[in-house]
Amino acid sequence: MTLLYLDESGCCPESPLGYGYGQIGQQKSISQRTRKGRRVNIMGVWEEEQRFEYALKVGTYKTKSYLRFMDWQAERAMKRLYETGKPTVIIHDNASIHRAELVRQRHQIWSKQGLSVFFLPPYSPEMNRIEEQWLHLKRQELGGYVFEDEYDLAKAIIEGIENRGQQGNYAVERLMFN
Repeated sequence: MTLLYLDESGCCPESPLGYGYGQIGQQKSISQRTRKGRRVNIMGVWEEEQRFEYALKVGTYKTKSYLRFMDWQAERAMKRLYETGKPTVIIHDNASIHRAELVRQRHQIWSKQGLSVFFLPPYSPEMNRIEEQWLHLKRQELGGYVFEDEYDLAKAIIEGIENRGQQGNYAVERLMFN
């Protein structure tokens, strides 16, 4: 069986000081421009030490975007099932987009493609292993930076995810929404 951990996370053009490092005894500060870009959200799946697949979006993820991402995962699960005989299980939280009626209607279709969905207990982010990926991305790759706009932020996120993949020796792939 292939286990994937799914979650969404958001990044702002100005990273909170808590995500940056500073010298002991020195005050941390970040200079900020007057114009702020918008938040960039990431939806990703993490297979431990194997691969990280994700999509970026300016603005909030809605059910339609989640379905598109999950249909992409279902296609990959079907190919994996055919090639290896292993089904795929995606573990994630109970966010409203994960529980929407349109989504529940797709569960049987995904199941036939070799993809099952497993929901974590409410309020248990520590059980979702992708949370560590978000933390490291925000602390190590984005921490302490202020980005001019959402375009620069998105580029930094992509570079950060690619860097983490190279350092961890795992595959990285991005789904681009139309």
